[in-house]
Parts: sequence; structure tokens; C-alpha cells
Amino acid sequence: MKQKIILLCLIIIISIFTVTGFDETDAYINEEIIENAEIFDEEDEDRDVSRKDYEEETRKLEELVERALYLRWRTSGIDLEKQISADSFLVIKLSDDEHFVYLRKNDDRRYPLASITKLMSSVIAAENIDAESTIVLTEPMLRSYGHSPSLFPGARVRAHDLMMAALTQSTNDATECLTYFMSEGTFLGLMNIKAHEIGMENSFFFDSHGLSPKNQATAGDVVKLLEYVYKVHPKILEMTRVEDFRLPNPYGTLLTFRNFNMFHDIPDFIGGKTGYLPEAKQTYTSLFNVGDETFAVVILMSESRKDDLQTIFEWLNKNPRLRN
Repeated sequence: MKQKIILLCLIIIISIFTVTGFDETDAYINEEIIENAEIFDEEDEDRDVSRKDYEEETRKLEELVERALYLRWRTSGIDLEKQISADSFLVIKLSDDEHFVYLRKNDDRRYPLASITKLMSSVIAAENIDAESTIVLTEPMLRSYGHSPSLFPGARVRAHDLMMAALTQSTNDATECLTYFMSEGTFLGLMNIKAHEIGMENSFFFDSHGLSPKNQATAGDVVKLLEYVYKVHPKILEMTRVEDFRLPNPYGTLLTFRNFNMFHDIPDFIGGKTGYLPEAKQTYTSLFNVGDETFAVVILMSESRKDDLQTIFEWLNKNPRLRN
């Protein structure tokens, strides 16, 4: 009986590596399997195995198979990291209390955020400004780099519409205009206070739109911001998915704001924000559903966030057992 259990164990383990792929990184896994397999001590073939003994052998078999699966998953993650161009990234499952980390690299090191900063700006606007309140735009409000024809001096715009412009087309002057609903310096101060309140201890916000590379955070802190938005302000994430937001230009023609958020049009995209600065390269953070689970993804200092994200998704979808 014991020999049959061991044989079954080896067959299952071989199947695991046959399906998931076998390469040189599996060498230490083999050693681990052999070491764990020694729990099955050689005994007399003819010895009768009691039910208690059988249950114990079965438990050990299950532990060994789970260990093999775990090691296969860990090494596949190590291989995956070599294919991702970002200097820092983090993939966490948010749909359970453990917040299990699936992939990570330099997630405790600070990097420039670029327009991911606008997520925090939107939180401050949502918590401190009436969405229906309006403001008349002036030249000083519109000096930020980047310009939308629908935002011009003399236009009266709702706070809600400024948030939409900031979260879809990542319009910098829209974000700057939001700060004028408060006294000078108040808005930025609230951004840093909120960061501290939600546990973003390694973050600093220098402006409201992310144009300065001094806006910095760790990937771990960005996940805290994303989770806070998800739980407290889900409408902000809904805004990042909108495709048909429009405002009139000076001649009354409605102009559509293009949504720059990558993958905003796929059903599994819950919400997120892209960013770019020469000093930050490409940045990205989002929430996605993969199967029945919700994942937070942060990518910082990337050469190609699209390729990096596709690599991560392909890996998650090819390993459904590892998501459980």
C-alpha cells in the first residue's frame, strides 16, 4: 500500500512539472521533493497498513503535492520577474483578508508616480468639495503643462467634470483647477495628511497632478491608496472607466475626452490610472478581476507598462490553481 501511495505521489508531481514546464530553475525543487519524500520510510512490503496509518500516509502525500505546487509557483514567479521591464512592481490579491503577495520587486523603494498622483487628488476632491459646485476658470488655473480646449478662461465648470477630465484624459489643468476650490496650499496639505492617515508612510505629494518627479511613493503605498479608493470611493474608479465624457469648447461644440487608462474598456478592469514622466518612465496602477479574485497591480518605472501588464495577466491566467 505504501509503495502505491509513493508511486501515486511521484506521478502527480511529474504531472505538475510536465504541465507547468520544467527548466533549470527546478533543480532545487527536485531536492526539496526528495527530502520531503523521505517521510515515507522504507518498511516491509507485506506489513498490514491500518486505517490510521493509511490516513497519515495520505496526509503526508497531500502535503508533498502542495509543497511541489508551491515551489513550482514560486520559481515560475522568479522567471517571470526577468521578463518584466519595470524597476518596481507589486501584485496582490485583495479579495481575501490575507492580501497575499503574488509578485513583487522593490515594492518598498520610492519612485516618482507621475499621474498616479491624480488618484490622491481625486480622493481629496471627493472628500472636501461638493461635486456639483462650480468654479469660473482663470488663466492662472490653466498654466499647467497640457491643455484641453474645453477648459478655457471664463468657463464655469463643475468639480465633478474637472475630476472626470483628470481621471480619464489625465488633464493636468483640470486637476490644478480643483485646488482653487480651497485656499492656497490647503489642497496639497490635505493630500499628504490623507497619505499618512491611510498608512502611506513612504510617500510624498509635491503637486496635485504629478508633473513633478518629487511626487513619490512605494508600490506598497500605492496599493494602500488603491484599496482605500476601492473601499471608500468606488465612484472614482468608475470614472476611470468612462469613455464618452464630453465638455463644450468656447464655441459650444462638445468635445470628447479620450480615456488614457490602459485596458479601461475590458470587463475585468475595475479601475486605475496611468502616468508618464521622463523621470518616472511609464507608471500604472489598477484593480482587475482574474477569475473570481480581485488583484491590485502596481507598475513603476517601466519601459513598457502594457507589455509588463500583459505578461503578469498571462501568468495569472495560466496558473488558476495558484490563485486559490
